[in-house]
Amino acid sequence: MIDVSIHTDALCDSSQLTLEAIDLVRNRLPRESYPQQTIERYPRIVNMTALLWDEPAGFRQYYDELLNDERGDRQGFPFEVLVELTNLREAHEHSHPEKRGQIEYRLDALGRRI
Repeated sequence: MIDVSIHTDALCDSSQLTLEAIDLVRNRLPRESYPQQTIERYPRIVNMTALLWDEPAGFRQYYDELLNDERGDRQGFPFEVLVELTNLREAHEHSHPEKRGQIEYRLDALGRRI
């Protein structure tokens, strides 16, 4: 088991994570969903996860695109990151069960709702 308090204290000094991402990691995620490798390797994904956390349709679309790349020229995520992304997706589904099936949003290439 990961001691989240050790890792999240360092997040406050990170210029790569938004305040929303720090709040998500510290206060809203279950301990078993702590994305250490994703924070270290892909902080922009953690930032976008935090931004979309309360927008279930946008979150699902973003994670569908992350985990199901159809461009064919991508190497894919390291196994540890893939496990963390899957855990984040499951934590999101668990925390937003009542919001499934609501209006879907489309995202542009920067992850903004359109």
